[in-house]
Amino acid sequence: MPLDNFVNTFAGNPLDRASDRRGDAAWIAEQLASPDALGMALWNGQPLVEPSGDGQGRQIACFPGKLAASLAGGTERLLFLGLWKSAPVFAVDLETEADPSAGPLEGMGRFEDLRAVALKLPPGEAAITATAKQMFEWRRRHRHCAACGEPTDAVDGGWKRRCTACGTEHFPRTDPVVIMLPYHGDRCMLGRQDAWPKGMFSALAGFLEPGESIEEACARELAEEAGLRTRRVRYHSTQPWPYPSSLMIGLIAEVEDDEGAPDQTELSEIRWFTRDEARKLIAGQIEGTVRITASTIVSHYILPPMLRDLRRAFPAIALELVPSDSVENLLLRESDIAVRMFRPTQLELIARQLGDLPIVACAHQAYLGARGTPQSVDELFDHDLIGYDRGEILIAAAKAMGIAVTRDSFVLRTDSQTAMWEMMKAGLGIGFAQRGLVNDTPGMREILPMIVPPSLEVWLTTHRELFLSPRIRAIYDRLATGLTDYIARTSRRPGQLDTP
Repeated sequence: MPLDNFVNTFAGNPLDRASDRRGDAAWIAEQLASPDALGMALWNGQPLVEPSGDGQGRQIACFPGKLAASLAGGTERLLFLGLWKSAPVFAVDLETEADPSAGPLEGMGRFEDLRAVALKLPPGEAAITATAKQMFEWRRRHRHCAACGEPTDAVDGGWKRRCTACGTEHFPRTDPVVIMLPYHGDRCMLGRQDAWPKGMFSALAGFLEPGESIEEACARELAEEAGLRTRRVRYHSTQPWPYPSSLMIGLIAEVEDDEGAPDQTELSEIRWFTRDEARKLIAGQIEGTVRITASTIVSHYILPPMLRDLRRAFPAIALELVPSDSVENLLLRESDIAVRMFRPTQLELIARQLGDLPIVACAHQAYLGARGTPQSVDELFDHDLIGYDRGEILIAAAKAMGIAVTRDSFVLRTDSQTAMWEMMKAGLGIGFAQRGLVNDTPGMREILPMIVPPSLEVWLTTHRELFLSPRIRAIYDRLATGLTDYIARTSRRPGQLDTP
């Protein structure tokens, strides 16, 4: 229910929760059967979303309530979220191994990490999604009774669980956390941990303990972690935090001095910021270093114009580019952001698919003028082919298309992608490359349109913890926009126009 106060991300749920009606099972069933009922889905904590009307943001991908009921298969994985005006809204918790957006929800959207899309969703929809995620996290952690250990059933539209044996009722858990900004005079203090990205600082936070007031918890945390003595505490606002079930209680704390020291357990460093420095951080004038890794082709030929845009937008951020055709391990923090041509599978990573890059057969006009242009797959083998020395990618792709190619088919061989491309540009033979590079390079020509190799998926990835850094988030989002625009522009054949 929206209120006239400061609203943080994940707060401001616009639904009427109708909590006074949840206990009526017949009423819940009636709402689910209503033709106006709406459904939304979460898969392993990720909401199903679709592009917003302007194409820049995201919105919840809604579907009929009857589909939600069918997917849930009962009350256990179904949650009554509330009423949007008079329309009931339900969420379904999907836990299948396979991505449901490629199955029963195909064509309705895709599942994305909530952290990654929270600021792209309308604020009210972000709050609705956070509510569903927090409730489903609680459900997964409380399937058995804490009193006797027997299974529990979902009741009250999913907002309560009742033991099947002893009848004990269990309610959703919310863990209060104090998060505070200490200040002295016109300077505030932020802290950091060694494991965080270089230059990342945060407000201090800690769980409220039993028998402790909010103000006492604030003072204790500041004393324990930073050696500061608190004079007075002022409330700012709260934020639901569905990771998994916290309520962040935002506080402003006046402290006795601007000294302090990190405890080297929770904090490795503290730093005091002036009002002007804080304003610059809020305004996006962030500084530090971001390390990006991508394939040699992407690094050498695609990213440089985008890096120019990044430098203009964030002049205080230094950029490190690591061209590498090996897989840099984000989990070991060998890079902050990676451009990948495959979908990462590690749960610790945030990954966004930006599109697909078509691969085409190509050659320079100098070569084609001297040797002629092949008109069929059979004629291709009368030409000088450029390919990998030890890599099997081209051979496997050709085999999948029914074309018999061996290592000996390539008279020019290298395992360097950039060397391969430069040989094509030099007119040494026929090879395969990204259509965008072919279109953008003078003299290069796309040939043999009947050969359609598999496209390259483009994924932008970072570590979940790194994504909380304003510096990395800023570069990640701007880079995603640049790559998406590049893919849209270069995926078309020369002369192909956008359709209205």
